[in-house]
Amino acid sequence: MLDNRGVAADGQSAFWDYNRFSEPAALPLLDKAAAATDPKEAKTYYDQLDQLFMKDIPGIPLMYRPNEFYEFNTSVWAGFPTAKDPSAGTPQFAQAGIQWLYKIKTK
Repeated sequence: MLDNRGVAADGQSAFWDYNRFSEPAALPLLDKAAAATDPKEAKTYYDQLDQLFMKDIPGIPLMYRPNEFYEFNTSVWAGFPTAKDPSAGTPQFAQAGIQWLYKIKTK
């Protein structure tokens, strides 16, 4: 969402950066973050990218691919699969793993 390099012009199909968000400060930060070998250095770049993202919020990243990855935050929500409760299982093919979504509750 923060990298508009190579995105098709308006009126043509775009396969990333669909809203064609443009923030010149983001491009060098993306490159530096990708090239960083020190985790602390990378975090510095990602923190700056996060600030840019939160300032303009070019899009809300929603994605359903739990067979590849997922993350969660337990500060407000409970019921996520864990090592002690592997209800999501892996891998999750053909929507077999969505049942765990119905277990999520607010704390």
